[in-house]
Amino acid sequence: MHCPYPDRSSTHLTASPLTLFQSYVLLAIVIFLPYISQCVKWCCSKAVGHVEETPDSMLFYTYLPNEPLSKDRVEAFSDGVYAIVATLLILDICEDNVPDPTVVQKQFGGNLVTALKVYGPEYLAYFGSFVTVGLLWFVHHSLFLHVIKVTRFMGLLNTFSLSFIGGLPLAYQLTHEFPRNSYNELEAIQISCVIIFFAGIFQLAIWVVALYNERETLHPYVRLLVRVGLALLRLIFCPDRTNPRTLVEEEDETTLPFNALVT
Repeated sequence: MHCPYPDRSSTHLTASPLTLFQSYVLLAIVIFLPYISQCVKWCCSKAVGHVEETPDSMLFYTYLPNEPLSKDRVEAFSDGVYAIVATLLILDICEDNVPDPTVVQKQFGGNLVTALKVYGPEYLAYFGSFVTVGLLWFVHHSLFLHVIKVTRFMGLLNTFSLSFIGGLPLAYQLTHEFPRNSYNELEAIQISCVIIFFAGIFQLAIWVVALYNERETLHPYVRLLVRVGLALLRLIFCPDRTNPRTLVEEEDETTLPFNALVT
Protein backbone atom coordinates (compact mmCIF):
# COMPACT_ATOMS: atom_id res chain seq x y z
CA MET A 1 0.00 0.00 0.00
CA HIS A 2 1.42 3.37 -1.02
CA CYS A 3 1.98 5.82 1.80
CA PRO A 4 0.63 9.31 0.95
CA TYR A 5 3.16 11.03 3.18
CA PRO A 6 6.87 11.28 2.32
CA ASP A 7 9.48 9.58 4.39
CA ARG A 8 10.64 12.36 6.68
CA SER A 9 13.64 10.41 7.97
CA SER A 10 15.13 9.98 4.49
CA THR A 11 14.43 13.63 3.63
CA HIS A 12 16.18 14.71 6.81
CA LEU A 13 19.21 12.55 6.09
CA THR A 14 19.61 13.90 2.57
CA ALA A 15 19.00 17.51 3.52
CA SER A 16 21.37 17.63 6.49
CA PRO A 17 24.68 17.35 4.54
CA LEU A 18 23.48 19.97 2.04
CA THR A 19 22.45 22.33 4.81
CA LEU A 20 25.77 21.81 6.57
CA PHE A 21 27.66 22.50 3.34
CA GLN A 22 25.67 25.69 2.75
CA SER A 23 26.40 26.83 6.29
CA TYR A 24 30.14 26.38 5.81
CA VAL A 25 30.01 28.20 2.47
CA LEU A 26 28.21 31.13 4.09
CA LEU A 27 30.72 31.15 6.94
CA ALA A 28 33.64 31.16 4.47
CA ILE A 29 32.08 34.06 2.55
CA VAL A 30 31.71 36.11 5.74
CA ILE A 31 35.33 35.40 6.75
CA PHE A 32 36.92 36.02 3.35
CA LEU A 33 34.66 38.90 2.24
CA PRO A 34 37.22 41.59 3.13
CA TYR A 35 39.91 39.84 1.10
CA ILE A 36 37.50 39.42 -1.81
CA SER A 37 36.63 43.11 -1.51
CA GLN A 38 40.30 44.09 -1.58
CA CYS A 39 40.85 41.91 -4.65
CA VAL A 40 37.86 43.44 -6.46
CA LYS A 41 39.08 46.91 -5.54
CA TRP A 42 42.54 46.17 -6.93
CA CYS A 43 41.09 44.77 -10.18
CA CYS A 44 38.86 47.83 -10.61
CA SER A 45 41.79 50.17 -10.03
CA LYS A 46 43.81 48.39 -12.70
CA ALA A 47 40.94 48.33 -15.20
CA VAL A 48 39.30 51.72 -14.65
CA GLY A 49 41.90 53.65 -12.71
CA HIS A 50 41.90 55.17 -9.28
CA VAL A 51 38.39 55.58 -7.90
CA GLU A 52 37.72 57.68 -4.82
CA GLU A 53 36.02 55.78 -2.03
CA THR A 54 32.73 57.12 -0.72
CA PRO A 55 30.97 56.20 2.53
CA ASP A 56 28.50 54.11 0.53
CA SER A 57 31.24 52.12 -1.16
CA MET A 58 32.93 51.45 2.17
CA LEU A 59 29.82 49.57 3.31
CA PHE A 60 30.95 46.67 1.15
CA TYR A 61 34.01 46.16 3.34
CA THR A 62 33.07 44.51 6.61
CA TYR A 63 36.51 45.08 8.16
CA LEU A 64 40.10 45.55 7.10
CA PRO A 65 42.09 42.30 6.74
CA ASN A 66 44.94 43.64 8.91
CA GLU A 67 42.65 45.07 11.58
CA PRO A 68 43.33 43.48 15.02
CA LEU A 69 40.67 41.57 16.88
CA SER A 70 38.96 42.87 19.98
CA LYS A 71 40.97 41.67 22.95
CA ASP A 72 37.95 41.86 25.25
CA ARG A 73 35.86 39.63 22.99
CA VAL A 74 38.67 37.08 22.63
CA GLU A 75 39.08 36.91 26.41
CA ALA A 76 35.31 36.71 27.00
CA PHE A 77 34.93 33.89 24.48
CA SER A 78 37.89 32.01 25.97
CA ASP A 79 36.61 32.38 29.54
CA GLY A 80 33.23 31.10 28.40
CA VAL A 81 34.77 27.98 26.89
CA TYR A 82 36.80 27.31 30.03
CA ALA A 83 33.71 27.78 32.21
CA ILE A 84 31.64 25.38 30.08
CA VAL A 85 34.38 22.72 30.11
CA ALA A 86 34.68 22.96 33.90
CA THR A 87 30.90 22.74 34.24
CA LEU A 88 30.74 19.62 32.06
CA LEU A 89 33.38 17.95 34.21
CA ILE A 90 31.42 18.71 37.38
CA LEU A 91 28.16 17.47 35.86
CA ASP A 92 29.80 14.24 34.68
CA ILE A 93 31.27 13.41 38.07
CA CYS A 94 28.04 14.26 39.88
CA GLU A 95 25.77 12.31 37.54
CA ASP A 96 27.67 9.08 36.99
CA ASN A 97 29.75 8.57 40.13
CA VAL A 98 27.35 9.01 43.04
CA PRO A 99 26.54 5.68 44.76
CA ASP A 100 22.90 4.74 45.13
CA PRO A 101 21.71 4.56 48.78
CA THR A 102 20.22 1.09 48.32
CA VAL A 103 23.49 -0.21 46.83
CA VAL A 104 25.45 1.30 49.71
CA GLN A 105 23.14 -0.38 52.20
CA LYS A 106 23.16 -3.82 50.59
CA GLN A 107 26.70 -4.21 49.21
CA PHE A 108 28.72 -2.10 51.61
CA GLY A 109 26.76 -2.45 54.84
CA GLY A 110 25.71 1.20 54.86
CA ASN A 111 29.34 2.43 54.83
CA LEU A 112 29.50 5.38 52.40
CA VAL A 113 33.30 5.74 52.55
CA THR A 114 33.78 2.14 51.46
CA ALA A 115 31.34 2.65 48.58
CA LEU A 116 33.17 5.79 47.46
CA LYS A 117 36.46 3.89 47.26
CA VAL A 118 35.05 1.99 44.29
CA TYR A 119 34.89 5.27 42.38
CA GLY A 120 38.46 6.20 43.30
CA PRO A 121 39.87 6.17 39.70
CA GLU A 122 36.94 8.25 38.47
CA TYR A 123 37.50 10.88 41.16
CA LEU A 124 41.23 10.93 40.42
CA ALA A 125 40.56 11.44 36.71
CA TYR A 126 38.09 14.22 37.54
CA PHE A 127 40.52 16.12 39.77
CA GLY A 128 43.31 15.71 37.22
CA SER A 129 41.11 17.03 34.40
CA PHE A 130 39.78 19.93 36.46
CA VAL A 131 43.26 20.96 37.61
CA THR A 132 44.44 20.81 33.99
CA VAL A 133 41.61 23.12 32.93
CA GLY A 134 42.47 25.51 35.75
CA LEU A 135 46.17 25.58 34.88
CA LEU A 136 45.48 26.16 31.18
CA TRP A 137 43.11 28.98 32.07
CA PHE A 138 45.73 30.52 34.38
CA VAL A 139 48.36 30.40 31.63
CA HIS A 140 45.89 31.88 29.14
CA HIS A 141 44.94 34.66 31.55
CA SER A 142 48.59 35.42 32.38
CA LEU A 143 49.47 35.52 28.68
CA PHE A 144 46.75 38.01 27.74
CA LEU A 145 47.69 40.29 30.63
CA HIS A 146 50.82 41.18 28.65
CA VAL A 147 49.02 41.54 25.30
CA ILE A 148 47.59 44.86 24.15
CA LYS A 149 46.39 43.80 20.68
CA VAL A 150 45.31 40.43 19.30
CA THR A 151 46.13 39.72 15.66
CA ARG A 152 43.91 37.51 13.55
CA PHE A 153 46.53 34.76 13.51
CA MET A 154 46.65 34.84 17.32
CA GLY A 155 42.87 34.57 17.38
CA LEU A 156 43.01 31.56 15.08
CA LEU A 157 45.60 29.86 17.28
CA ASN A 158 43.49 30.64 20.34
CA THR A 159 40.50 28.96 18.67
CA PHE A 160 42.56 25.83 17.99
CA SER A 161 43.70 25.78 21.62
CA LEU A 162 40.12 26.11 22.86
CA SER A 163 39.00 23.29 20.54
CA PHE A 164 41.40 20.89 22.26
CA ILE A 165 40.47 22.22 25.70
CA GLY A 166 36.87 21.40 24.83
CA GLY A 167 37.97 17.77 24.47
CA LEU A 168 39.03 17.48 28.10
CA PRO A 169 35.61 16.12 29.20
CA LEU A 170 36.10 13.43 26.58
CA ALA A 171 39.55 12.74 27.99
CA TYR A 172 38.04 12.44 31.47
CA GLN A 173 35.44 9.95 30.25
CA LEU A 174 38.03 7.87 28.42
CA THR A 175 40.48 7.59 31.32
CA HIS A 176 38.03 5.72 33.55
CA GLU A 177 35.77 4.00 31.01
CA PHE A 178 37.93 0.94 30.33
CA PRO A 179 39.18 -1.76 32.74
CA ARG A 180 42.39 -1.19 34.65
CA ASN A 181 45.72 -2.32 33.22
CA SER A 182 44.14 -2.96 29.82
CA TYR A 183 45.39 -1.89 26.40
CA ASN A 184 42.35 0.32 25.88
CA GLU A 185 43.07 2.14 29.13
CA LEU A 186 46.62 2.85 27.93
CA GLU A 187 45.33 4.20 24.63
CA ALA A 188 42.76 6.34 26.48
CA ILE A 189 45.54 7.88 28.57
CA GLN A 190 47.58 8.53 25.43
CA ILE A 191 44.63 10.28 23.78
CA SER A 192 44.18 12.43 26.89
CA CYS A 193 47.87 13.38 26.84
CA VAL A 194 47.63 14.32 23.15
CA ILE A 195 44.62 16.56 23.83
CA ILE A 196 46.41 18.33 26.69
CA PHE A 197 49.64 18.61 24.68
CA PHE A 198 48.03 20.33 21.70
CA ALA A 199 45.99 22.62 23.95
CA GLY A 200 49.23 23.80 25.53
CA ILE A 201 51.27 23.92 22.31
CA PHE A 202 48.77 26.25 20.67
CA GLN A 203 48.98 28.54 23.70
CA LEU A 204 52.77 28.55 23.26
CA ALA A 205 52.25 29.40 19.59
CA ILE A 206 50.15 32.42 20.62
CA TRP A 207 53.03 33.69 22.74
CA VAL A 208 55.55 33.11 19.92
CA VAL A 209 53.38 35.07 17.46
CA ALA A 210 52.99 37.85 20.03
CA LEU A 211 56.79 38.02 20.40
CA TYR A 212 57.20 38.06 16.62
CA ASN A 213 54.88 41.11 16.39
CA GLU A 214 56.01 42.57 19.67
CA ARG A 215 55.70 46.22 18.67
CA GLU A 216 51.98 45.77 17.96
CA THR A 217 50.94 43.13 20.48
CA LEU A 218 52.97 43.41 23.70
CA HIS A 219 53.25 46.02 26.43
CA PRO A 220 56.46 48.10 26.39
CA TYR A 221 57.71 46.66 29.66
CA VAL A 222 57.38 43.13 28.25
CA ARG A 223 59.46 44.09 25.23
CA LEU A 224 62.07 45.54 27.57
CA LEU A 225 62.18 42.35 29.66
CA VAL A 226 62.47 40.22 26.50
CA ARG A 227 65.46 42.21 25.26
CA VAL A 228 67.19 42.12 28.64
CA GLY A 229 66.58 38.36 28.90
CA LEU A 230 67.97 37.74 25.42
CA ALA A 231 70.99 39.89 26.19
CA LEU A 232 71.66 37.91 29.37
CA LEU A 233 71.30 34.60 27.52
CA ARG A 234 73.78 35.74 24.89
CA LEU A 235 76.11 36.92 27.63
CA ILE A 236 75.96 33.49 29.31
CA PHE A 237 76.12 31.20 26.27
CA CYS A 238 78.03 33.41 23.81
CA PRO A 239 80.29 35.65 25.93
CA ASP A 240 82.76 36.26 23.09
CA ARG A 241 80.10 37.68 20.78
CA THR A 242 78.40 39.91 23.35
CA ASN A 243 79.55 43.42 24.15
CA PRO A 244 78.35 44.58 27.60
CA ARG A 245 77.97 48.12 26.27
CA THR A 246 75.17 46.99 23.98
CA LEU A 247 73.01 45.87 26.90
CA VAL A 248 71.75 49.41 27.51
CA GLU A 249 71.21 50.00 23.82
CA GLU A 250 69.08 46.87 23.52
CA GLU A 251 66.78 48.15 26.23
CA ASP A 252 65.81 51.04 23.98
CA GLU A 253 62.51 50.51 22.18
CA THR A 254 63.96 51.78 18.91
CA THR A 255 66.08 48.66 18.47
CA LEU A 256 65.38 45.72 16.20
CA PRO A 257 62.17 43.68 16.59
CA PHE A 258 62.17 40.31 18.29
CA ASN A 259 62.54 38.17 15.15
CA ALA A 260 65.55 40.15 13.90
CA LEU A 261 67.11 40.13 17.36
CA VAL A 262 66.83 36.34 17.62
CA THR A 263 68.40 35.96 14.18
